[in-house]
Amino acid sequence: MNTNIQEIKNLSIGFKSQKGEQISILRNITTTVRKGETVGIVGESGSGKSTLALAMMGYIKHGLFTTGGECFFKSLDLLKLNNKELVEIRGRKIAMIPQNAGQALTPNLKIGYQIEEALKLHTDFNKVEREQKISNY
Repeated sequence: MNTNIQEIKNLSIGFKSQKGEQISILRNITTTVRKGETVGIVGESGSGKSTLALAMMGYIKHGLFTTGGECFFKSLDLLKLNNKELVEIRGRKIAMIPQNAGQALTPNLKIGYQIEEALKLHTDFNKVEREQKISNY
């Protein structure tokens, strides 16, 4: 029985410089996350931790692109799924806890709106149920 929840295979991510040169920021990353494991990604500032964590959820930041590799979550290649398919997975089945709260919340939006948005995307609560949950905060 395969207990791997996530497998990253030879993942490389890069961007194009202003001169049109392809610059790699992550090269040939391979890792496995097994059922029951908790994973932390550590490294110096600018080493690609956030880029890797986001790619592990199927996000590739604007301006970046994969230059190779695969990112599987329960046998689904997240890098090949469309946004609608990813919305069904993110938050319900896979999530990231950022180190910096500024990356988790948008300071110019009210907290209730942000909580309601997460509940709408990742639960089956109707509007009344969402409003009841939000009123607790």
